[in-house]
Amino acid sequence: MRGRKPLSNAMKLLRGSREPLSPGEPTLPAASVSPPSSLTGDALRIWNEAIPELAKAGVLTIVDTGRAARACTWEALGRQLLAEVHTVVPKRRGELIRLAATCHALADRTWTALGVGDPRERGRMRPAAPERDDLAAFKAKHA
Repeated sequence: MRGRKPLSNAMKLLRGSREPLSPGEPTLPAASVSPPSSLTGDALRIWNEAIPELAKAGVLTIVDTGRAARACTWEALGRQLLAEVHTVVPKRRGELIRLAATCHALADRTWTALGVGDPRERGRMRPAAPERDDLAAFKAKHA
């Protein structure tokens, strides 16, 4: 495919894009915020920080769960390697820093695809409109 990859409808809505929505894009159910059983420790903590908000925004679907879990694992491994840098002999520090940078780069590729990686992207996002509750509005108006 030539050119830039097309944006998903969810990302177009979050960014407030003027591009028309893709009519043929399949709509998938939102991802569950419960983490996969394979995540533990720091990876689980990263999941609990990021994934509920992505699922609420509609960016993360059920088919993205494995990809997001891998990103959490890579991120946790990169943090662990960076924490070990100060406890090893100086000869091995460069190797650990390179491994940590690789882990973070792999995680960043996934986070960026999900709209989280670059702070400049967040500036373009718009929150979803709150659901309209006609009954509550009527009660508030006539109370």
